[in-house]
Amino acid sequence: MQSSTGVLESQVDWVTVAYHGHEQTDILGDFANGLIAGEVAAGNDPRPFDVNGYVGWRVGRVRYGERAEAGLLQLSGQLAEDHLHDLVPYASTVTRLDLAVTLRLDPPDILYGTGQYAQFVDHYHATEGSALPWEVADADTGHTVYLGSRRSDAFYRLYNKEQQCRADADAEGLEVYRACWRHELELHDDAAKAVAVALLAEPARAPALSGYVGDYVRKHGGSVDWDTSAAPAQVGSFRRRSDRATRLRWFAKQVAPALDRELQRGNQLEVWRALGLQGAPTAE
Repeated sequence: MQSSTGVLESQVDWVTVAYHGHEQTDILGDFANGLIAGEVAAGNDPRPFDVNGYVGWRVGRVRYGERAEAGLLQLSGQLAEDHLHDLVPYASTVTRLDLAVTLRLDPPDILYGTGQYAQFVDHYHATEGSALPWEVADADTGHTVYLGSRRSDAFYRLYNKEQQCRADADAEGLEVYRACWRHELELHDDAAKAVAVALLAEPARAPALSGYVGDYVRKHGGSVDWDTSAAPAQVGSFRRRSDRATRLRWFAKQVAPALDRELQRGNQLEVWRALGLQGAPTAE
């Protein structure tokens, strides 16, 4: 039975900008530091960041580095969508822009990616110079379809968002993304800058973004089986689990069962000592 598709989300999922010159770099650095402080407060851990000579920090959804009077800022998820208008008009370069359209299928269709892939393959064989389709799948219904490569101006992927959440043990995400597939279009360099500027000029960004993704899918033989002019059902919903939440999930999944086994064996004192916890129970 043919599934109907509704647009759950349509928004920017990644942006990379660089600012050149001492004054502009200071402005970008101050802006980045404000975002970094917010990510740290949300429970994310600072880590070193080093790409193409830009050296700095990556924290949660923010990556920032500097080199020779130039700054590079990468934002992912909701931060990319929220701050596109703050960054792009003043950027010296925009080197990456990711567009994401999440669809909910009714009824669910675990073969949705298979059908799109078959159409991409047919188009590839019939159209000289078309982007190469390829796929990765597993027995748990995880499935990702790709077009092209990250070295090209545009790199596309389609994946089972519900199964991604299930594989990540993301219970909250699983509730949000049941029966969902996500189309993502990763643009680079001139293409990224042109589309970013064009999106800022749109009175309704979400449908325009959905149209860009749909045009790419259509031009490569895929089915655009959603209304590209429709407003998304969810706005501002792209999230990232904090590093603190990830640690707690790991404690619950990996550490807690081992501790429980030792405590059931009557080794409470040894467990407390091994963990270096204060207030360890005294031996009777």
